[in-house]
Amino acid sequence: MFLLHVTPHLGPAERTMRSPRPSISIAAAALRAVMMAIPLWAAGCEYEDDASYGPDDASEQGDAVAAVFLNQDQGRVEISRRDEYVAEMSGFDLQLRTGSLTPVTVDDYLRAMPLHVLEFSEDERQRVAAALSIVFDRMDAMGLQPPEDPAEVNFVRTDGKEESGGLAYTRSASIFLCDSLFAQDDAFFTHIIAHELFHVWSRANPDVVRWPTHEALGFVREEEISFPASLADRRMANPDDPRVHEIINVQFDGKPAAAFLAIMASKDYEGGSLPDYFQLRLVEPESAALHPLESAQGLFEQIGTTTPNILSAEEISAEHFAIGLLQDRPINDPELIEAALRPFAQ
Repeated sequence: MFLLHVTPHLGPAERTMRSPRPSISIAAAALRAVMMAIPLWAAGCEYEDDASYGPDDASEQGDAVAAVFLNQDQGRVEISRRDEYVAEMSGFDLQLRTGSLTPVTVDDYLRAMPLHVLEFSEDERQRVAAALSIVFDRMDAMGLQPPEDPAEVNFVRTDGKEESGGLAYTRSASIFLCDSLFAQDDAFFTHIIAHELFHVWSRANPDVVRWPTHEALGFVREEEISFPASLADRRMANPDDPRVHEIINVQFDGKPAAAFLAIMASKDYEGGSLPDYFQLRLVEPESAALHPLESAQGLFEQIGTTTPNILSAEEISAEHFAIGLLQDRPINDPELIEAALRPFAQ
C-alpha cells in the first residue's frame, strides 16, 4: 500500500552504522522521513495474446513469470473481489476509500471501486514490460530466480483515487498501477515494480519469502494477534499487508515490551485523503497503549535505517529487496539487504 512518492535520502547521521543503542536522532530522522511519505499502495519479450483473457490483453513472458495486462472489464472484476484486504478494513478505511462522510458498508465500497479502473495504453504496457525486463535481468545476473508461484502476475490500471492517489499496490497475485506512477522517472518506476513483485511473491510463498525476511528484521510471528477493540475503528489496512501477525520486542522507558506496527487515523473521517490522517504507531496488543516510533529503544537497531518506508515488516522487506536488486539507494544495513534477497537464490 504505502511506498514513497518521493523517497527521502537519509542524511549523514542516519548513514552511521547501527550501534547497540542507536541515538534518538537516527530514530527521529527516519520517522520524519516516513511522515513525509505519500501512500503508494510498489525480459524484453514480445507480447503474446492470451485467449483466456480476451483479445484486448497481452502477456509479457519472463523467465518464470507471465505478466498479464487485464483490460478494463477484467480489472473491474479483480478490484471488486472480497479478499483478505477487504475483510480487514475498518469503518474508517471504507469511508476514506469512498470519500463518504457517512458510514459505508463493504458492499458500498465494492460497488464504488470499479469506477477507478482504466485501460492500459500501449505505451504504458511497453513501460511496464521494460521495467520487468530490468528486474528479471538483474535477478539473473545476481543468480536470483523468481518463485514458480504464482506463474502469472496480473496488472490492473487504475486512477489511484481508490488509494488516496497512491502509486501502486497489490492484492492477491495482482499489481494495481495508478496514474501517479506513470508520472515518475524510469528508474523510480522500475524500483516500484520490483517492490510490488516482492509483495506478490511474499504473499504466495510465505514460508520461503515472507517469514524469513521478516524474522531477519526482528519480527516474531504470532498465531493470532487481536487488534485492540478500542483502536479498531481507526485502524487503516494496507493492501500489501492487511493482517496483523507479527510483533517486535523493544523497550519503552527502559521496560521490555512486545508491540506491532500499525497505521492509525488521527481522527474520525471528515473528508480529505490518507495523508490528512496518517499516523504510524507501535501498539502493545494487551494494553492497547500507542507509542510513537521514536520512543522505542531497540527498534532501529533491528530494522535498520536503509529505508524510511518502515510501515510494516513486509514493506521494509520489499524495499530491501528492491534496493538490493537495483542498487539505487545508499545501503546502511547490508546484512538485512542480503536477507531480503536470499529467498530468491537459485
